[in-house]
Amino acid sequence: MSDWQHMELDFLIQKMVGLPAYTVYIFLFFSSLIENVFPPWPGDTVIVFSGFLWAHGSISGYVLIFTILAGNLAGALIMYFVGKEFLYLLRILARRTRRPLFLRKILREISSAKSLRMATTLFKKHGVLYVTLSRFSAGIRFFVSIVAGLSRMNLAIFIVSFEAGVVLWNTILLGGGYMLGENWRQILDWLRIYNIAIISIIIIALLFFVMKRMLAKRKEQAASP
Repeated sequence: MSDWQHMELDFLIQKMVGLPAYTVYIFLFFSSLIENVFPPWPGDTVIVFSGFLWAHGSISGYVLIFTILAGNLAGALIMYFVGKEFLYLLRILARRTRRPLFLRKILREISSAKSLRMATTLFKKHGVLYVTLSRFSAGIRFFVSIVAGLSRMNLAIFIVSFEAGVVLWNTILLGGGYMLGENWRQILDWLRIYNIAIISIIIIALLFFVMKRMLAKRKEQAASP
């Protein structure tokens, strides 16, 4: 972990340690909400540290878990409903993006009717799995909620799947922070390596998919009279 990251963590810890319990819960709620709306927010770091606070009796475990579930759900619902209007916004962006040409083509490909049908089909078949597993990577939580809304995934199923993922993932983070105690920071180094690996795989897979679709479309155009 870099020096500036340690400085950010120290600042966060100093702020949280001295707070009354109810203000910690408020902070945790909004932290859980923000991480679903603004992916760079260090939501996992906050969760791990809250496990440490729980171990030291600074906060109640029951209230902590409820707060995390409520905050995450609020953030996910915001992005779900944004997703319902996302296609319209994406098409506007595709039309107004002038350069680079490659980016414009990717935006048009993603916002095409064919891509929308594919996303809808995939979410009808595997939406529960996608939403649940999205919690295991900070880099895709934001996007999966949007795609769930875009594909009109059943709201009740989305909520249940999402909260199941929150419980599974945050059990690991809270448990780690609780059990490691003073050494809770060690989990953050593991998370950094884990997230880099997951995000790299996802980016490569998405680029491969988009390139494959673009090449297939080019071949179809070349074959047509």
